[in-house]
Amino acid sequence: MSSNSSLRNRFSGRVVLNKFAFMALMICVAAAGAAALSLVQHFTGIVATVNGQNISKEDMYQAMYGRVGSATLDQLVVRLLVQQEAKKAGVSVSDAELQAEIQKMIDEQYGSEDMFNATLQYYGMTREAFEEEWRTYLTAEKILKPTLSVSDEDIEAYFEAHHEELNQKESVTLRQIVTASKDEAGAVLQELRSGADFADLARRKSIDAASRDNGGDLGKIYRGVLPSEVESVVFGLKVGEFSEPVQVESGFAIFNVTEKTQAREVTLDEVKDKVRELVLEEKIQAALPDWLSQLRNQADVRYR
Repeated sequence: MSSNSSLRNRFSGRVVLNKFAFMALMICVAAAGAAALSLVQHFTGIVATVNGQNISKEDMYQAMYGRVGSATLDQLVVRLLVQQEAKKAGVSVSDAELQAEIQKMIDEQYGSEDMFNATLQYYGMTREAFEEEWRTYLTAEKILKPTLSVSDEDIEAYFEAHHEELNQKESVTLRQIVTASKDEAGAVLQELRSGADFADLARRKSIDAASRDNGGDLGKIYRGVLPSEVESVVFGLKVGEFSEPVQVESGFAIFNVTEKTQAREVTLDEVKDKVRELVLEEKIQAALPDWLSQLRNQADVRYR
C-alpha cells in the first residue's frame, strides 16, 4: 500500500505551489554538494591506487568540484546575498514562520512527516540543511512580496484558467491496517467490530511501515488515485464503516473511512483569497531570477 501513498502525494487534486518544485531542485543541488564535501573530508592523502598509480584527495576534490562544486558555491553566494539584502530591508523569517511553512509543504506535498523525512534521507540531506535553504527562499519571498501587486483582473483570469483544479474534489479521509494474510486481516476485522481501537491495532499489527506509526492514517485520498479495485471499496464505505479484507500490493488491508467530501464546483468568492495567494506566488517565481541576477550584478563577488 506504500505505493498508493506515493500516488496520493503526487496526484492529491490540490493546486501545487511552484515554490515546492523550486525547493525540490534546491534539495538535489544542496544534497549533491553536501555528499561531495562529506566524501572529500573523509579521505586524506592518497584515496586510491590503480596499477601502482595514485589518485590523491586533491584529484578527487577537483573532479567533484567540476561536477557539483560550482553549483554549490553559487548556492552559498545566493544565500549570503539574500541575507545581506534582508538585513538592509529589515526582513527576517522567524523559527515559527519557518516551521509553519514546512508543515504546509508536508501537508500539501508529502502527506506525512515520515514521507517528508524519507525524501530528505533519500537525497542525503539533513533536516537542518533543508531548513537553512528553505529559510533563504522564504526570506527572498518576503522581500519581493511588497514590490508586487495582484489585481482583481489577475484573480479572475487565474480562476478561469484553473477552475477545474480549484473545484472541490471527491475525497475520503482513510485509515488502513495491512496484514500478511487474509486470515490475519479477518481476525483484525473481528477485533475492530468488537470495539478494539483502530489506531492501536494498526500500530501493533499493521505491516505497512509508511502508515503503521500514524495509527494507519493515510490522510485525505482523492478519487482517481487508488487502484480501481481498492477505490471501489473505499469510496463505497460509509463514515465509520470497516471494509472486508482487500488484497493490496503488500498483503490484505482493512480500510476505515473517517470523513467523506463530495465533489462540487466552487465559486470565485469562496476561493478568492486562495487564488490571490497563488497568483502572488506565480509573480514571485517570475520575478525571482531577475531579482537574484540584479543582486549578483550589483555585488562585489570575487571567486578565489
